[in-house]
Amino acid sequence: DLDCRPEDLVGKRLADVMVYTEEPGMVRHAAEEKGEIRDFEYHFKTLKGADRWVLHSSFVVTDADTGRKVMEATVKDISERKRAEEDLRRHRVKLAELVAEQTRELAHLTHVASHDLQEPLRTVVSFLQLLERRYRGELDETAKEYIDYAVAGAKRMKGLLQDLLAYSGVGTQDLACRDVDLGRVLGEVLSNLRVILEEHEAEVSYGDLPGVWGDEGLLTRLFQNLILDAVRCRSEQKPRVHIEAEREGESWVVTVSDNGVGIDADEKDRVFEIFRRLRDGEESCTGADLAICKRIVERHAGRIWVESRAGEGSRFRFSIPDGKGERT
Repeated sequence: DLDCRPEDLVGKRLADVMVYTEEPGMVRHAAEEKGEIRDFEYHFKTLKGADRWVLHSSFVVTDADTGRKVMEATVKDISERKRAEEDLRRHRVKLAELVAEQTRELAHLTHVASHDLQEPLRTVVSFLQLLERRYRGELDETAKEYIDYAVAGAKRMKGLLQDLLAYSGVGTQDLACRDVDLGRVLGEVLSNLRVILEEHEAEVSYGDLPGVWGDEGLLTRLFQNLILDAVRCRSEQKPRVHIEAEREGESWVVTVSDNGVGIDADEKDRVFEIFRRLRDGEESCTGADLAICKRIVERHAGRIWVESRAGEGSRFRFSIPDGKGERT
C-alpha cells in the first residue's frame, strides 16, 4: 500500500518508494538484538505524499552455508489503526477539557450561590432578632416561639449552604500530594477537636498508623469528619472511637469504628450522599460530612465504604495509596 504497483517494487529499496519522517534505525537495532525479533512502528510519506504508519518486525538469522548474518523482516500497514488511535486521543483531550470547564463552572456557580444566599439569610435573622427585642413586652409566648423557629431555620439553611460550599471546594481544589504520616495527622485532629470531645465525653483510641501518599489538608479533614460524625451520631452510650490500619497490596485500609447509632442495611449505599440523614429527626447527622469524606477518598484514587447495623455502631473503612516510591 505504497501508492505503487507490486511489480514496480521488485528490486527496489524501501528508500526508493518512501520518505521517512523519522529514522526507524531498524537494521542497526535488529543486528544488536542478535536474532531476537524486534518490532518498530514508524511513520513515513509515500512519493505521492500520502501518510502511512507501518509495523516493522525484523530478526537476524545466520545463513547456514555462508555464515553471513541476514535480516528478515515483515512490514504491515497499520495506518488505519494509528489514525483511529489519534482520533481517540483527540476526543479524550476534548472530553477532558469539557469536563474541566463544566467542573469550573459548577464550582463557580456553587460558590456564588452559597455566598449570595447567605446574605439574605443574615438579613432575615437580624430583623427577626430586632423584632423580638423591640416588641419583647408585647409578644406572647406563641409569637416568641414562632420567631425562635424562624431564626433556627435560617441558621440551619446557612449551615447547609456552608456544607454545600465545602463539598464543592473539595472537588475542585488542586491536590498537593506528598508523603503524609497519618499518626501525626490524627494527633493534630484530636488536638483541634479536644473541646468537642471533652464536651461529649468522647474517647478516641488508635493503633499504629502508616505513612501514605496524599494531600495532608484533605486527609486531616477526612479524619476530622469521620470522628465528628461518630460523636454527633452517638447512641445513649458515651462515644467511643477506635482507628486502625492494615496493608492491602499497594494501599492501606484505614478503619474508623464507633459505638454510635449504627446504620440500617438499606441506608448503607446512600449514606455518603450529601445531606442524607442517618435517621429521622437527627439534625446533626445530615450526611454532609460523609459526602465530603467520599469525595476526598475518591480524589486520592481510593474508595470508602461502611460496615454497620442499626444500633450496633459503624465501621467506616477507606483505602489510600501507601507513601513508598516515587510519585508523579
